[in-house]
Amino acid sequence: MAEPNRKQPNWPLLLPIGLLAIEIIVVIVMLALNYTIPQYLFFFFLLLALFLIYQIGKQMVMNRRLKKMVDEMMAAKELADSGKPMEAVKEWKKLLLALPQEAYLEVLHQLTIVYKQVGMVQAVNQVKMIHSESIEFFNATRNVQQLSMQDRQALQARSNDLREMIRALPEEQS
Repeated sequence: MAEPNRKQPNWPLLLPIGLLAIEIIVVIVMLALNYTIPQYLFFFFLLLALFLIYQIGKQMVMNRRLKKMVDEMMAAKELADSGKPMEAVKEWKKLLLALPQEAYLEVLHQLTIVYKQVGMVQAVNQVKMIHSESIEFFNATRNVQQLSMQDRQALQARSNDLREMIRALPEEQS
């Protein structure tokens, strides 16, 4: 088993970088061997390179956004630890809909802890309900390609319901 602290390779970023490197090597070898590159092959290589550069840029932007969100998530945790739990709740609610599944579930866990600390039993129950609905939603989205149009619409409605449930979480102590 892999160690939990060990960083996993970022395949969506490494794959286009590797393909671009292979393409560059192929073009260099072809030029070194004095191979005349036909015009259609030249345009193919050019379009492929542009597409791979686009994919690399897109993945880098996504990684940067994810890192920023995780940093904001940790800053909110520090707020909660420093005695400002409701400010942390506000920050977590802003981030919740944009986080990937693992971070999303971690934030829900943190929300449960904070609401328990401030004695908001109803909010704890709301978070638990959101957590169970979210697990079902994530499980349903794994097979989204095989779903019919009605099932996709039901999944979209469930997504909207989750969004509304998150917005309804209290940000102030009663």
